[in-house]
Amino acid sequence: MKKIACLLICSAVFTAALAVEKVETELERTMGDMNRAFRSLKKQVRDPVDFAGALASVATLRKSTEAAMTREPAMTADKSPQAQPEFVAAYKQGVKAMLKVVDDLEVALKANDAAKAVELVGQLSSQQKEGHRKFKKPD
Repeated sequence: MKKIACLLICSAVFTAALAVEKVETELERTMGDMNRAFRSLKKQVRDPVDFAGALASVATLRKSTEAAMTREPAMTADKSPQAQPEFVAAYKQGVKAMLKVVDDLEVALKANDAAKAVELVGQLSSQQKEGHRKFKKPD
């Protein structure tokens, strides 16, 4: 009987947790698209045979990164009104830096420069981690 009661309580808690659904922002959807393209890209650059697929992932990554440039991080609202412009400017500067690396990556892939492509994907990974540290609200 205790096992059944425990199971029912756990089920109720789990169901309640599902009911409290987080609303996803436009930026989070855009970042999700970027993340999916980036994960594919990390695999594709390891194999020069798959550079055509990598170029498609770069195109998706570029499109999503450009879209991210037009949005503001949710953390902006947590900043004082005086600090918000500087915070948004720093965010946009980081996104511009990412776009530069994405452009360089496209050039490397078109030149079949696997070593440079792997290096640039590493740079994107570092930029992603740094950007999330600075501009993403903790989950």
